[in-house]
Amino acid sequence: MPELTTDCDRVIVIGIPPSDVMDFNILHMMRLVQMMMEIKISEDYCRSDIYVADYGNLTKRVISKITPSILKKFELCTFVSYTYTFCLYKDSRA
Repeated sequence: MPELTTDCDRVIVIGIPPSDVMDFNILHMMRLVQMMMEIKISEDYCRSDIYVADYGNLTKRVISKITPSILKKFELCTFVSYTYTFCLYKDSRA
């Protein structure tokens, strides 16, 4: 989103593009998400992120391409490093 919310949060909308399922590559999508996060970390000044996921084009064939090992690697590469390395605010959001 081009503007921050009133609490200085950035809203990020992600979704699966409507394309041929046989051409869908989950590793490519995860790579794009990680590159987007790296650019956002280096160039954006916001308090926190709000992620909105659109699963309208999610099918059984796409889900079958997502394995537990891929999800674990994505979690380790993205969320763990993003949370511990780049977290500037330790206060609670209550």
